[in-house]
Amino acid sequence: MSESVTHRNPSQGPELGAIRGVGWNAPPRPQSSREAPQWSAATRFAFRCFLVYFLVVLGPQVVFFATGQGWWRRLTELVGRWPIVHVLRLPEHSGPFPGPADLLPQFLGTIMLAAMSALAAFVWSALDRHSPSHPRLYAWLHTGVRFTLAWPMVGYGLSKVFAGQFGGGVDLASLTRQVGQLLPQELLWTFMQASRPYTIFTGVVETAAGFLLLTRRTATLGALVSALAMTNVLMLNLAYNVIVKVFSAQLLIMALFVLAPDAKRLIDLLLLNRKTEPRQIHPLFLRTKLDTIARIAGVMLATWIVYWGYQAPARQALARLEARNTPLHGIWEAEETAQSGLQTDPGAWRYLVFPWEDTKLAVVIFASNAVVRYDPKIDPLANTIEIKAWPGSSTFSQSLSFEYGRPDNNHLVLRRQVGSGDSVALRFRRVDPSSFPLVNDTHRWAW
Repeated sequence: MSESVTHRNPSQGPELGAIRGVGWNAPPRPQSSREAPQWSAATRFAFRCFLVYFLVVLGPQVVFFATGQGWWRRLTELVGRWPIVHVLRLPEHSGPFPGPADLLPQFLGTIMLAAMSALAAFVWSALDRHSPSHPRLYAWLHTGVRFTLAWPMVGYGLSKVFAGQFGGGVDLASLTRQVGQLLPQELLWTFMQASRPYTIFTGVVETAAGFLLLTRRTATLGALVSALAMTNVLMLNLAYNVIVKVFSAQLLIMALFVLAPDAKRLIDLLLLNRKTEPRQIHPLFLRTKLDTIARIAGVMLATWIVYWGYQAPARQALARLEARNTPLHGIWEAEETAQSGLQTDPGAWRYLVFPWEDTKLAVVIFASNAVVRYDPKIDPLANTIEIKAWPGSSTFSQSLSFEYGRPDNNHLVLRRQVGSGDSVALRFRRVDPSSFPLVNDTHRWAW
């Protein structure tokens, strides 16, 4: 978006220029409506469309994705079910509450909201044909977008640096499975978990991009780094079928919007070797006092974003510490299994895993390589455990209750009553995670 700049006439003397208010030492004059930059019709429509899209989709999506609120997803699914039911006619996606793996309603809902934003921008443009541009409104939108983008960039970055998003090591359940049995997303997660230095590096890049977005002077560099980082993240999500494809694409769109006013200057500087001039920046308020208050509010908001970004991985680290202190934490390999009365699986249990990532997760890996995730309820006083399959696990979905015993630190026995006086016993031995090559491989930086 180009903006006109008032230039000083070289023929004017410094005194004359100062008297007229355009001298080098005079404060800049606020632009009147007649001096407002002239945008093309396409630029005005694009700005209005993005403004509505940001208010309706991007802003709420970032806020409610970062805070874990569920009503935004329910809203997009509600909008997305209309074309599913009335246009595409896909009954398997038409339920009132789609499962966690059914992302089509949310995807179509986002597209529908984007189309509504374009329609609103068209109506706006039809009703307002005389405004040459919206420089003040653009200043507010630009500020809002860069702070909104900085929030998840700092959050995701610090979560990688402090071992939040991918944890501090390889998932214990992944260690016990063959590579061919992993889903693409699980393979990507294992790849990131296997190398803490690389995960920290990606986190530092994202954190730096978020920090740079928090100040007006460094926002362009922050947007450039964010765009490069999110392009890589989006490609990983697309290539490995990660469920947050749309969200990563939205972050990339916001980074490109923040970068847009400097795109021509960057092309001139980096590609065409041309001289560039500083871009005129409109303050949020014409009055200096109000603009100073806005800057102070920005500093406070930036401080909160950094604090929030640190608190999330800190809570995750505490949860992992609690999980490691549970009595059954670790990898347990089956030694003996009595299958009588266990209607849970076509073959024997191979591994039972209580990973360090989550206190409310137990993973059973069967001899048939089937994997079922359970929500365990452990009572260390009564030495009992009850496991119930997660939603979406249609197979082996019933709840199972066991009494457990620990003959020693390296063995576990689960017993379950299956009839009048009959019981089933499953015996396991603890597996040291460092026995897997992915964990104990000697790392060399140079050879």
